[in-house]
Amino acid sequence: RFYHTGYCTHPECMVERGGSLRKAAFPAMTAHITHQGGNLLFDTGYAPRFFEACRRFPEKFYALTTPVTLSQPTIRERLGDAAHDINQIFLSHLHADHIAGLKDFPDAEIILSRTAYDFVYRTDKPESLTNRIIEVKQGFLRELLPQDLPQRARFIEDMPEVRLDEAFYPFEQGYRISADLIAVALPGHAAGQYGLIAGEFFLIADAVWRFATISHN
Repeated sequence: RFYHTGYCTHPECMVERGGSLRKAAFPAMTAHITHQGGNLLFDTGYAPRFFEACRRFPEKFYALTTPVTLSQPTIRERLGDAAHDINQIFLSHLHADHIAGLKDFPDAEIILSRTAYDFVYRTDKPESLTNRIIEVKQGFLRELLPQDLPQRARFIEDMPEVRLDEAFYPFEQGYRISADLIAVALPGHAAGQYGLIAGEFFLIADAVWRFATISHN
């Protein structure tokens, strides 16, 4: 099942070569996947906690440059009682529109890339105004992550590698999350971004926003 959790606006030219400066809406989506390992969420989308994390500067710049509208209930609210069944959350990457609802699932295992994790928890990166500015420029709001993430994290790169068949060209390698889910690296947009092959679907988060981007190469 796929869910919208709101959207932000940003110039069209940011995602489409030759696009205009007009504002375009970019919905934040999440997917609820029932698979052999249980119930998994692919990202958590927006939540009111996003605005709480943007109350002060420099984080406030995030909300100013990508104005957010919560046009839909949070994924926790949409799932209702079924939210208690979520035992895994797969984070494609750590931009705020993908993790704002993460704290609503305090008992779920969190699956993410080690590269994304190291971006946050590098021992040589103390919390400072300079580093906070760098994080905001890279689309990250530290306040959205639960404090116990280090204890709940499970790294994609530690999972069994799998060779993809020609149907997935040009992607050649993935990591087996479970018998029926495969994570695939999608570098370029954010540190440690991964997509997820789930049956007939390839969930790619922000690797591409419009089909025209693919068809025009």
